Amino acid sequence: LHDVNGLLDELIEQSVNLVGIPVPLMTKEDKITAINFLNDTGAFLITKSGDKVAKYFGISKYTLYSYVDINK
Repeated sequence: LHDVNGLLDELIEQSVNLVGIPVPLMTKEDKITAINFLNDTGAFLITKSGDKVAKYFGISKYTLYSYVDINK
């Protein structure tokens, strides 16, 4: 379980590096880019990852999943 959480942290970090700016400065579009990266890498297959990612990016889970659907 610890490794899975470590993996999620790693993926979140990679998504932020991909966008290239800290989360507080991200626009909606930046967050969509980061969240779609996480979706593409399978981050949301990890249990409870949605809660953690939504909290990290300061959005609701509903918003999180709407962002994932935007680019489908």
